[in-house]
Amino acid sequence: MQIISRNLTTTGRTTPSAEDKLTNEFEEYNALVSSLDLMVDDVLSFWVTYENKFSILSKVAKSVLAIPATTSHVERMFSQLTIHSSGHKSNTGDKRLRNRILISFNKNYTDIL
Repeated sequence: MQIISRNLTTTGRTTPSAEDKLTNEFEEYNALVSSLDLMVDDVLSFWVTYENKFSILSKVAKSVLAIPATTSHVERMFSQLTIHSSGHKSNTGDKRLRNRILISFNKNYTDIL
């Protein structure tokens, strides 16, 4: 409330700015976390549960949680690219090469191979 009244006196607006909303949301989050003795095993489920209360923070948290922990999947793709584009296969067209890599990379999920 203090932030809203300060904003009203400095800008003449009655609605809080995005910065004020984020500050309020962060303060509410800190109050919740410190008041509850939270032992959360699944961080994503916490943010899904509280996404209506912390709409801005939950979007940021979900974006951060979506970042892969490793780059191993990218390294495997480059390895498949090297295998399928080396030697006599180097004249293979882009579309065919892309399809070969896609099938090879996902062979555990297909029954056709």
